[in-house]
Amino acid sequence: MLGTLLVSSTLPCTELWLNRQKIPGKLPDKGLVVAAGSYKGLCFNPKYEMALFEYTIVEASKPASMTFRWGIVVNQLENPLGRIALENPKAPGQMIDLGITSPEIGVAAPADGRKLKMVLKDDTGARTEERSVLIEPGQRLVVKW
Repeated sequence: MLGTLLVSSTLPCTELWLNRQKIPGKLPDKGLVVAAGSYKGLCFNPKYEMALFEYTIVEASKPASMTFRWGIVVNQLENPLGRIALENPKAPGQMIDLGITSPEIGVAAPADGRKLKMVLKDDTGARTEERSVLIEPGQRLVVKW
């Protein structure tokens, strides 16, 4: 039995994978016709160093959706330079260091729209700030001291 899977993303995925298979080209507006079952999707964007997984179940003769909700955090911490750690929206209390390899990083937006804890630290440890931020799907959040 077949169902329909509607895949969307708040920002572009450079690559989209479903159950370990790369989906080439643009997705049809009416969705993909797929076999009923469980699906794991991957939205990958190397420019923003972002890989986001989502899961859904497709039932026979029914539509299902898979939405990749993500935004971009821009690190503009200067004088002194700083690092950003952000709470994992899927694991409250767990922090993720966004690293320093790129000033713009893709991050998952919480499905429930809640604010996330953000910790800013300079390299020497002399300056630290804790904030509560809202990561909006599809938006850029510029972080400054």
